[in-house]
Amino acid sequence: MGLETGSTISSFITSNPTSSDPVNQGDDHLRLIKSVLKAQFPSAAGNGFATAITATEAEINALHGLTNFYFASGTRMPFAQAAAPTGWTQDTSDNATNRMLRVVNTAGNGVGGSSSPILNNVVSSHTHTFTGNAMGAHSHSDAGHQHTQLWKASTGGTTAGGDPNSVGNTSVATGVGYANIQGASAGTPSGSISANGSASDWKPRYIDMIICSKN
Repeated sequence: MGLETGSTISSFITSNPTSSDPVNQGDDHLRLIKSVLKAQFPSAAGNGFATAITATEAEINALHGLTNFYFASGTRMPFAQAAAPTGWTQDTSDNATNRMLRVVNTAGNGVGGSSSPILNNVVSSHTHTFTGNAMGAHSHSDAGHQHTQLWKASTGGTTAGGDPNSVGNTSVATGVGYANIQGASAGTPSGSISANGSASDWKPRYIDMIICSKN
């Protein structure tokens, strides 16, 4: 009786069924083939592939020898999710939290710093200085000037403040003025403002990342 049993393709015996096997065993062979194919290609639901495989022979053969889903064991990567994905283990060897990612052109995987970039930003003590240009001694002056009054002779009397003995018109200076306002140097402005170091409430938006290592 040429009817094998098994659940994998390797279980098939290519010489079965034999020419002497009863015809009524043909259905047993067909059922065996179907069950093996479903077991070897179960798909996510376990009922066998529901979508046609369109990869070429060359594309499938290109996968030969690849393991660990393209990542070698021990590969470390950040993930934006709550727990490590299947095939990975969260790496907690660096127990410091709230670290920023820094790109370097030297050896990677270095750590450093002491202040959290998420919760607070410590500002070191520092001084702001300022200076300017001096305003030297200077003066504001007003040029000398005079006020004149016109004297005029008149008949039967004089103009107010006039001279009855004068003839014609004449101008006489009645006042001369000169102003000079002196200003001392204002000096050179300078000074400093000191700021004490303190922790400010700097809370930028962030996303929690975990570092995982490939199994």
